[in-house]
Amino acid sequence: MGPETAPRRSRLPPRLTATLGADGDTMEGRWEQSPDGEQWTTGFDVTFVRTARTAKPQG
Repeated sequence: MGPETAPRRSRLPPRLTATLGADGDTMEGRWEQSPDGEQWTTGFDVTFVRTARTAKPQG
């Protein structure tokens, strides 16, 4: 048998494209990959939800 080779992967890092919700507590987006920086395909969709607000520092 010949040597095993890993699948070829993009040299470009993935990118996250997201939109902040009007409530300021949610962000919806998707992680994308591209082998050439021209054509991007969605890896998966994500939704982030803020579960608690932290107090703003007083100054």
